[in-house]
Amino acid sequence: MKAEPTLAVVHPDFSQRGGAESVGMCVLETLQTEYDLTLITMSTPDFDALNEYYSTTVDRSKIEVRTHGPQQRPFTTATASTVKRLTGFDCLLLQIAGFYRSVRSVADEFDLLVSTYNELGDCGDSVQYVHHPLFDRSVLPGRAGTDSSVYAAYDRACQFIAGVSFTDQRDTRVLTNSDWMGNRVKQAYGVESTTLYPPIDTDNTQSVSWSEKEQGFVTLGRLSSDKNIQRNIEIIDRLRERGHDLHLHIAGPPTDPEVVTEVTEMAHERPYIKLDGQLSRKEVTALLNNHRFGLHGKEYEHFGMVVAEMSLAGMLPFAHDSGGQREIVNEEQRLLYEDIDDAVEKIHHVLTDSSTQSSLRKSLPDIDSRFGRSRFKEEFRTVVKNSLAD
Repeated sequence: MKAEPTLAVVHPDFSQRGGAESVGMCVLETLQTEYDLTLITMSTPDFDALNEYYSTTVDRSKIEVRTHGPQQRPFTTATASTVKRLTGFDCLLLQIAGFYRSVRSVADEFDLLVSTYNELGDCGDSVQYVHHPLFDRSVLPGRAGTDSSVYAAYDRACQFIAGVSFTDQRDTRVLTNSDWMGNRVKQAYGVESTTLYPPIDTDNTQSVSWSEKEQGFVTLGRLSSDKNIQRNIEIIDRLRERGHDLHLHIAGPPTDPEVVTEVTEMAHERPYIKLDGQLSRKEVTALLNNHRFGLHGKEYEHFGMVVAEMSLAGMLPFAHDSGGQREIVNEEQRLLYEDIDDAVEKIHHVLTDSSTQSSLRKSLPDIDSRFGRSRFKEEFRTVVKNSLAD
C-alpha cells in the first residue's frame, strides 16, 4: 500500500485571528483527511478556540504540530506591537524571518510545503499563499515605512535571513488573495501568481429583507489608525448635515490606544455613533444582516474580507477606491470613494434614490460561488494535487 504524501503547512502564528489565520484553518481542514499532515508554527495553536472562532473542524489528532524557533521568543506579539507603536519599527518581521529559515532546513522531509502565511521563496516543491509580500513593503501603498531607506534595508536583511528568493519557480506555485495583490507580488519578486480568493463563511447568514433592515451603517474591524474610523465618522456627520437620519455602529477590538481614545470621545459627543466593541461571530453576523449599508475605511486592502462579509449579508458596502476590495464589488464606482467629499456625494445619491439601491444590490457578485469556502477548498485541493503530480 502506497504511503500518503507528507505535507507540511507553514504558518508562524495563529494568535492574530485575521484573514491569514482564516485561510490557514481552512487549509488544515481541507487537507487533514487526505494527507500525512504536519503543521509547522512558532507556538501550538488553541484549535478548540480557533475552530469556534472560524467555524471550522480542524482535528488535532490528525495533525502533527511542530514548533520551530527559539524556546524563548525574542519578541512576543504584544511586545513587538508596543515597540512598533513607540518607534515605528516592525520587530515581528525579524522573528518571522528566523522562523522561515528554520522551516527551510527541514523542507526535504516533506513531499510538499504549503505556506498559508506569505512567501517562502525557492524551497523545493511548494504551494505559497501570499496575502502580501513580507519582505518588500515598497510595493504596498499605505504600509508603514514604504518610502523609508532604513525600512528598505531592514526588509532586505530580513529577507536574507529568511533565505527568500525566487530564482527558479518550476517547483513553486504562488497563490494570491486578489488580482491587485498578484501585481504587487510580481512587482516585488518578478513572480507570476494565480488568484485564489480567500474563504468566506457563508453558512450562518440569515436573509433579512431590504425593507426590514435598519437605515444605518456598520464599520467593522480593529480600532487602529489604518482603518480610518475617524474619517468614517466625519462622513456620517456630513450626511446627517444633508438631512439623512443615519447612525453608525463601530464594531471591533480596541488595538490602538490613541485611536480608541479619540473615537470614544467622538462617539460620546454623537448619540448616533455606537461603539459595540469586540463582538462574537454570531453578534457580528446579526449586526451586518440587520443593516443596509457598510462603510469600510481602510485603504489598499490586500483583499478586504469585511467588504465581502458585508456584501454577503445583503448590505451595500462603500469602500475606498484602492487595493483588492475593488474586486469584491466588481469595481462598481458608485460604491467606491476617493476621499470624504467623494464618499459623501456618492452615498448621498444612493440614499436618495431607491432605484439606484436596487440596481447596486443586483450588481454585486454571488458571494458563495465566488468567495465561499467550498469553492476555496475545491480549488486549493486541486492545486495541491497538481503540485504533487508534477
